[in-house]
Amino acid sequence: MDFLARLHQDSIVCDLHADSLQWVAAGGSLGGHAGHLDLPRARAGGLDLQFFSVWVDVTYLPTDGEPDRSFARACEILDAFERETTRHTDAMAPVTSASDSRRIVAEGKLAAALGVEGGHAIESDLDKLEELYRRGVRYLTLTWNNSTDWAQAAKVEHQRGSPQGGLSPLGEAVVRRMNHLGMIVDLSHAAESTFWDVLRVSEAPVMASHSNAFALSPHYRNLKDEQIKALTERGGIIGINFYSSFLDADYARRREEAEERRRAELEALEREMPYDYPARAARERELLQAEMGHVPVPATRVADHIEYIARLVGPDHVALGSDFDGTNAVPDDIPDVSHLPIVTRLLHERGFSESDIRKILGGNVLRFFETVCG
Repeated sequence: MDFLARLHQDSIVCDLHADSLQWVAAGGSLGGHAGHLDLPRARAGGLDLQFFSVWVDVTYLPTDGEPDRSFARACEILDAFERETTRHTDAMAPVTSASDSRRIVAEGKLAAALGVEGGHAIESDLDKLEELYRRGVRYLTLTWNNSTDWAQAAKVEHQRGSPQGGLSPLGEAVVRRMNHLGMIVDLSHAAESTFWDVLRVSEAPVMASHSNAFALSPHYRNLKDEQIKALTERGGIIGINFYSSFLDADYARRREEAEERRRAELEALEREMPYDYPARAARERELLQAEMGHVPVPATRVADHIEYIARLVGPDHVALGSDFDGTNAVPDDIPDVSHLPIVTRLLHERGFSESDIRKILGGNVLRFFETVCG
């Protein structure tokens, strides 16, 4: 085994965000599926700690007099996670702290943590927030692409063209309750107005679990330099997202153009399969690839964003937040989790020290996890 292979294997490798539980909830298994991440490929890629996202599609929000089913859907996904960890006790175990994680990793298993993506899952109810915490959830992404009554989303703010909204008084109460519980506030997907309100309110460090540098790819989901500096000055971390549109401006432009040309077909897919995200994502990928052709996005773009943020604020605040199984476009040479060692090689080639590479691969996540959650 060469030096870089040993370095990767000996490091604790952590990923702050993957949506693989959507596959599990749809009847799939982490024992093996067609997406980006499962247990065999996680082992091959040297992954040690995975934060699995409990993402609640907006199709579960109330419409036409129907009740809100967002919290119930989050609980369904948590039920699926519990069944899956019971099914694979030889390979994975649930964790709720950094100390749990180190113990499970030492046993040779994947440490599986939980985060809920989208504050609408709590249905504006602090008791439901606490119930999610009781069930093992250790971070909440305050918004997804949709705003809630108490927090503005980046996509909505972008569409409206100016910062507005931010946190309501209830939103401030949500952040304070999370601080009290020892639950991580995640600002990926949050509007700039929400971002700055959270930094004003939160007494604990916060993170952006799967966001990149706006300076390299000016997508509304990425963070501007002043946001990166402010978040990290307060002890926060940023997980680099592998989604091609957040990594590469040319890819983002061409995809946006393709989506506009095929909008009617994409909307038809949403109507046809509203509750089956994995199948819908596969169909969307086929449709857009046929429209765009191949737009190369190499793994070096991941390294570019890591290096940019590390140079801006230091290597102690950068991590991995792949968004595996939550996107249908990742770098050509990181098609799934088994290819994570390429990140180690690229960082080494760019002159990062062994110590800093270990921090970026997972040391920063463990330190942050321990600081906020214990």
